Amino acid sequence: MLKYSKEDEELLRETFEPITEHEVALEKVREMGKILDRSTHSIVSKLYTMGLYNYKKETKKTFSITKKEIVAKIADLIDAEVSFLESLEKAKKDDLEYLLQRIEAELEYAAELNQNNT
Repeated sequence: MLKYSKEDEELLRETFEPITEHEVALEKVREMGKILDRSTHSIVSKLYTMGLYNYKKETKKTFSITKKEIVAKIADLIDAEVSFLESLEKAKKDDLEYLLQRIEAELEYAAELNQNNT
């Protein structure tokens, strides 16, 4: 493991302000890696230990719909009993979401056609 010299550390301090936005600093980190002949990971690690890199990925708390809820929505849209569609819960969530979107789109299209015919 190669240690950073005092000069390298000083160069990093002069170049970087405390980093909180990962994407903004990534290009600078790559450039500094070329200058110091270090990997991007090494530069980021050093900046972190120097207290100059404090990026924390924001976690979005999204409450996604469950497969059971998707099946219930599908049943509601097609006017069917949920109990007859329960086996759909075994399908992949992406497939169920796609099916729900297609049903909603078809019903919307049918409503538009019906509205144009009246």
